[in-house]
Amino acid sequence: MEAQPVNPAIKAMPKVELHCHLELAIRQETLKTFALERGYDVADDEKFAEAFLIQSPMGELPSVLHKFLNTRDVLDAADCIEQVTFEVCEDMYLHSNVRILELRYAPSFLLDKHTHISPDELQEAIQRGVARAESKYPMAVGLICILQRTKSVEDNANWVDFALNHKNGFLALDLADNEVDFDPEPFIPLFQRAKPAGWASPCTPESPAWQAFPRTSPRPLKPWAPTASVTACKPLRTRASSTCWSARKPRSSSARPAIGSPARAMGCMPTPSRNCSMPAFTRPSTPTIRASW
Repeated sequence: MEAQPVNPAIKAMPKVELHCHLELAIRQETLKTFALERGYDVADDEKFAEAFLIQSPMGELPSVLHKFLNTRDVLDAADCIEQVTFEVCEDMYLHSNVRILELRYAPSFLLDKHTHISPDELQEAIQRGVARAESKYPMAVGLICILQRTKSVEDNANWVDFALNHKNGFLALDLADNEVDFDPEPFIPLFQRAKPAGWASPCTPESPAWQAFPRTSPRPLKPWAPTASVTACKPLRTRASSTCWSARKPRSSSARPAIGSPARAMGCMPTPSRNCSMPAFTRPSTPTIRASW
């Protein structure tokens, strides 16, 4: 499939990417190098494509998800994961001018295969890659912890604890994976546990998990299409800026946003008086309800 040329004006626009799966946004050359180093017979481009790439529409979601196992299997070292994280962020900025990026990943998906890596080592490697990207490019990157529907509630409860223990590293919880065969209802209590930490959910009124977080606002809800995942989110934080970028916490007009902050990433200062290409970026001061496709 040939990539279509992008209008230069569109490419130059600063952008926000809210749904990027870290494990599956790897450069092909990096993926091929990792595979060859680990003994995969993929020197030939056709063999590489057959093993790692989706080259045509696939009939069902489980088949698509199964295709990703080879990619998961070669990410077997912390330095590889750090490299991939940095390159994903770098490509988002260089190729698409993404200034605010949310990367989501499932620690259970990666560590099922690589038990020699601890969850903390995995998270630290990803955060190192993010820090490198934020220090080199004007972008802010947040991490979302995915809970897999294919895992039991008990297993996912451990990953909720993991995410809550890394609140400075994560900004949200997500429920993803095979939604065809696994309903979201059993996982409602896990998102209820996350709510006191400032992570609100769910996504849509159609979602069964909606009842876990009843909306208190009197505003009418605009109908949304059914979602592929349920996301719980809190105001975006970055390591470079420990203060939430929120309308509830204004900064003085002389303050300059820290490297990695959303306003700095979008080329904006914290006050409307600053001339910039986009409005001053704010995160809501109350938990957010987000649709995740």
